[in-house]
Amino acid sequence: MDLITVKAIGTIGFKGLEPDQSAEVGYKIVKSCEGKGYMSSALNLLSKWAYDQKICLSITASKVPIGNIGSQRVLDKIGFEKVRSSPTEIDFELRLE
Repeated sequence: MDLITVKAIGTIGFKGLEPDQSAEVGYKIVKSCEGKGYMSSALNLLSKWAYDQKICLSITASKVPIGNIGSQRVLDKIGFEKVRSSPTEIDFELRLE
């Protein structure tokens, strides 16, 4: 029998459902896998799953550092909109309604 080696390259998930029916997403990917579209695919699938559940009205990504261009690109690709910004960070939201 051949053994299959599985290697984790990142994580993604929700931090919980808020009373306003929003869920904050958090994610991280290893440096060697950045820029290959893996996180965009994962966030797209997670967003579609949340939409299908019919209890989550929006997904937020809070306090994204201004200098984290890769994360901003991931959010832009999926359709998140900038809802707040400061000199150091940006908050994003994806409406699921």
